[in-house]
Amino acid sequence: MNNLLTIRENIFTYMELPEGIRSMVYTNNALERLFKELKRRLKTMEMCQSEASVEKYLYLLLRYQNEKFLKRKLKNWEYYFQLYREQHSYTKENIHSEVIL
Repeated sequence: MNNLLTIRENIFTYMELPEGIRSMVYTNNALERLFKELKRRLKTMEMCQSEASVEKYLYLLLRYQNEKFLKRKLKNWEYYFQLYREQHSYTKENIHSEVIL
């Protein structure tokens, strides 16, 4: 419990984000959709010739899904990001210094 109390600020960082962005960050819908798509595509494969062919197929599916995900546009992202920066008076230098690894 003590560990949780000491790192609570890091755990709930997303709560500082504007509400419009919070829903984009705090969702696993993208993962659920990815797993659903993988399951759907793998069902159509009646017989797999080898483990390597299945791995290659999964790799290509994941690569395709990743490209689709990277192209999506987040609604009002620029507005919310600017609002967040103003509230916390961030600059490029101190944004990078606060990244938690």
